[in-house]
Amino acid sequence: GMSPARVDSFRKDHRAAIRFATGLTLLLLAPLIYWQVI
Repeated sequence: GMSPARVDSFRKDHRAAIRFATGLTLLLLAPLIYWQVI
Protein backbone atom coordinates (compact mmCIF):
# COMPACT_ATOMS: atom_id res chain seq x y z
CA GLY A 1 0.00 0.00 0.00
CA MET A 2 0.93 3.65 0.11
CA SER A 3 2.91 5.21 2.92
CA PRO A 4 0.90 7.01 5.63
CA ALA A 5 2.70 10.27 4.83
CA ARG A 6 1.61 10.11 1.19
CA VAL A 7 -1.98 9.29 2.14
CA ASP A 8 -2.03 12.16 4.63
CA SER A 9 -0.61 14.65 2.13
CA PHE A 10 -3.07 13.47 -0.52
CA ARG A 11 -5.94 13.90 1.91
CA LYS A 12 -4.81 17.44 2.76
CA ASP A 13 -4.46 18.37 -0.91
CA HIS A 14 -7.86 16.87 -1.66
CA ARG A 15 -9.45 18.81 1.20
CA ALA A 16 -7.88 22.04 -0.08
CA ALA A 17 -9.17 21.36 -3.59
CA ILE A 18 -12.68 20.66 -2.30
CA ARG A 19 -12.61 23.83 -0.20
CA PHE A 20 -11.40 25.86 -3.18
CA ALA A 21 -14.09 24.43 -5.48
CA THR A 22 -16.78 25.05 -2.87
CA GLY A 23 -15.65 28.64 -2.33
CA LEU A 24 -15.49 29.28 -6.07
CA THR A 25 -18.98 27.84 -6.55
CA LEU A 26 -20.36 29.98 -3.73
CA LEU A 27 -18.74 33.10 -5.22
CA LEU A 28 -20.29 32.30 -8.60
CA LEU A 29 -23.73 31.45 -7.23
CA ALA A 30 -23.99 34.29 -4.70
CA PRO A 31 -24.65 37.06 -7.29
CA LEU A 32 -27.24 34.91 -9.07
CA ILE A 33 -29.10 34.18 -5.84
CA TYR A 34 -28.74 37.82 -4.78
CA TRP A 35 -30.22 39.20 -8.02
CA GLN A 36 -33.02 36.63 -8.11
CA VAL A 37 -34.08 37.46 -4.56
CA ILE A 38 -34.13 41.18 -5.36
